Amino acid sequence: MINIILFAIYVLFSAGALLLFKHYGLSAQSEMGSVFLRFHIMTVFAVFSYVASFVIWLVIVSRMKLSVAMPLNFGLVNLAVLIGAAFFLRERITAIQWAGAAVILIGIFMITQGEKA
Repeated sequence: MINIILFAIYVLFSAGALLLFKHYGLSAQSEMGSVFLRFHIMTVFAVFSYVASFVIWLVIVSRMKLSVAMPLNFGLVNLAVLIGAAFFLRERITAIQWAGAAVILIGIFMITQGEKA
């Protein structure tokens, strides 16, 4: 049960950091040969989220088999980013992308079932 909670927190921080960087992150603007960096305070929260997710990831890896943890990591974070991009960033997600998300869910199910066997 604790591994599920750790993974949920990890996915929230990891995907959240990516979405915050995309939305509020540093961006360069050029004006008459000068370059200006746009900075938003949410960028600091994104950095905090990334650092927190890394620390949580170290705990997860110490508690689980890497052959299970790593595929879950990639699958769950990718799904969270896809959903977050659709709702938070208002990106249009195609039917093929949703089909890919379904394949990822099937893979996650298979990996977790294999762990129980």
